[in-house]
Amino acid sequence: MNGTALFYWVRNNVFGAPPLLRPVAEWVTMRPVLVAASSWGTLVLEFSLAIAVLLPTPFRLRILLPIALLFHLAIWLVLGVSSFAFVMGAALLILVVPVGWSLVRPRMYRIRSGREKETPV
Repeated sequence: MNGTALFYWVRNNVFGAPPLLRPVAEWVTMRPVLVAASSWGTLVLEFSLAIAVLLPTPFRLRILLPIALLFHLAIWLVLGVSSFAFVMGAALLILVVPVGWSLVRPRMYRIRSGREKETPV
């Protein structure tokens, strides 16, 4: 419980950062504050996802969803676990986006007198 879990994962020879990202990963993991913040931040994010259905919809869509998607994208880039990132991305959409929610707002139409066309409001 000392906040160093991310240090070991990022520096692991099998699951660690790829050679292209290794210098950045080593720079981050050499700073105790960044390692602790990343390790504990992961737990805060995952616990937030666990209670996501109880949180307000705007918070889930505007804050929690983008952060969680970026987090799992980072897992893919740093740890190379692509299938996990794709599955978790799909699971996040199922968990966070409410049933019946649409990205596109429906257009409302006003009907004018007989010969005029319908016009958007």
